[in-house]
Amino acid sequence: MRTVTFPLINKTFNVPECLAECNAKEFQSISYLIFQYLSGAIGYEEFRVHAITQLMNIKVSNKFQNDMDVMANVYYLSELTSGFFVDVEGKKQLDLNFIDIKIPKFKTILRTYHGPEDSFADITYGEYCEAQRFFNSFNASGDINFLYLLTAVFYRKRNVFTRKKAPYKSANVEQRSNHFKRYVSQSIIYATYIQFLAFQNYLPTAEIDWNGNVLEFSILFEGDKTEESLPGIGADSMVYTLAENGMLGDAQGVRQTNFWEVMVLMYELRKRDIEREKTENNANSK
Repeated sequence: MRTVTFPLINKTFNVPECLAECNAKEFQSISYLIFQYLSGAIGYEEFRVHAITQLMNIKVSNKFQNDMDVMANVYYLSELTSGFFVDVEGKKQLDLNFIDIKIPKFKTILRTYHGPEDSFADITYGEYCEAQRFFNSFNASGDINFLYLLTAVFYRKRNVFTRKKAPYKSANVEQRSNHFKRYVSQSIIYATYIQFLAFQNYLPTAEIDWNGNVLEFSILFEGDKTEESLPGIGADSMVYTLAENGMLGDAQGVRQTNFWEVMVLMYELRKRDIEREKTENNANSK
């Protein structure tokens, strides 16, 4: 976090140095800009200028938009957002290196909807499967309706008495999505898409501590890039593969199991496959 002070007006601003440092309000305020940059609608310089004016609540009236000195100062301040990017093969790429939930909750008229825990720690495998379908459908079509559905998968009301979030039910997603279309700002919808995109980017490199052992999930994304080998692409097909295994019960049992527990099982099964392949290759080479 960088602190910027303007002594003449006695104001101080804290500006995030990267997207990971953004709080909910800051992330929501620039979510549409992030979305536009990812889609190619705006470029690097334009993103930075608009982002800094949003983060610092700078209002540049029409009167000053053609003032070279004013815009030069805005451009100078926009350098503060350069840390939002990383250089990848000579191109500026937004650094989505975060797995905390930027939009933990939001309100409609009389209701509050709560999202997943950081790292999507509390979602079921069924939630992930459905979210993945809507995510891929949006990326293929650009239809924003899929983003409302994606948001509706993860955001649900809490029980008034238990304070626990309502369990995931696929049958309720469309109805909740329609409610969001009427009462939820698109900036929130874009933000939930971006935080899921960041999670998708994280999964192939994820390393987690499980019962004292570090599990590197990269092995799930190596080898044959088939739908069955990639949980991000073939999540639905993995439901039936794991159901055949029987360790988590039938297909419904797999869907109702915590996402990370399923990932650990997939890791163990993949690790066994790798060890078996090594044994077979060593036997064949003798």
